[in-house]
Amino acid sequence: MDSENNTPYPAMLLTTVIDDERLGGAMIARVTYDLREGRLVPSAKQPWIVSLDPWESPLGPFEADQPFRKGGVDLFVAGSACTPGRRPEKQVAVSVAAGAFSFSAMVFGARTWKKPNPKSALVPSDPVPFAHLPLVPELAFGGQMFIDGLAAPHPDNPKGMGLYADEAAALNQPLPHIEDARALIKDWSDRPDPVCFGVCPLQNGQRLRSAIQIGDGRLERITSRLFNAAYPPLVAPKVDPADMIVLTGFSHDGPIEFRIPPSNLAARLVLGSTEVERPLTIEEVGIDVPASQVFIGYRFAFRYRFVAQQRRICTLISREG
Repeated sequence: MDSENNTPYPAMLLTTVIDDERLGGAMIARVTYDLREGRLVPSAKQPWIVSLDPWESPLGPFEADQPFRKGGVDLFVAGSACTPGRRPEKQVAVSVAAGAFSFSAMVFGARTWKKPNPKSALVPSDPVPFAHLPLVPELAFGGQMFIDGLAAPHPDNPKGMGLYADEAAALNQPLPHIEDARALIKDWSDRPDPVCFGVCPLQNGQRLRSAIQIGDGRLERITSRLFNAAYPPLVAPKVDPADMIVLTGFSHDGPIEFRIPPSNLAARLVLGSTEVERPLTIEEVGIDVPASQVFIGYRFAFRYRFVAQQRRICTLISREG
């Protein structure tokens, strides 16, 4: 199938084989916007590309695009936890909301595991006040512990902190700064999922667990959640045009808010004498807070039967103006 892009935005047609007669296709596009006073305006430069290969995005490593539909809308955020008015605080809540969906994390100042007395259990020390902490994997749960002198890294976040083999190893050592607000760490032996806001690697256990369905102790099926690149807690069921995106705790000046703009992108599909036009739907929203930029990923997925010598074209168009 041939493809054309009649828009100024990065886009690509991806295809795959379904069976002996049917093929699948997906027109995907990414649009980068500047965030200006609560409004999204298409950027003069479009750094968020579409690629068949992994690439280094403005927010770090980004995986290759694929023709398969995702099982929800990926939400990515790059930024820091910020206290109101830059006043030092012991902890601050950060949250990401998209329409009716939301996820919250708690960010703490530096803490260590302490023993109030020789016979007591370990407890977290009082957090050290802070005004600004980057939301990076290094400050989430993970790291490595040592067993019989051998390093055992956390399989989902070897860069993190807070993983210990026993109580003695945890004493006077740090807790993670970033935790899921619904499951705060209470004991040194707790093993929560790391809380991260960027791209979740394909081999990450959280991503794999979110994509499989188990029945009678056996793997029943792998769902399309496997193709979602955000960490599972940040995969929204859907995001529609006009939905509000609200980030709290990411700015010293208060919440960051904007509406998803109208989706003016459409795919014009020609199969022989049949021609149809369909809108692209949203499958990603990424917010680069320091750069005041937002990217939105769009997709139109379809199936068709192979007919020899049939004229087949998929064209990305913009209905603006």
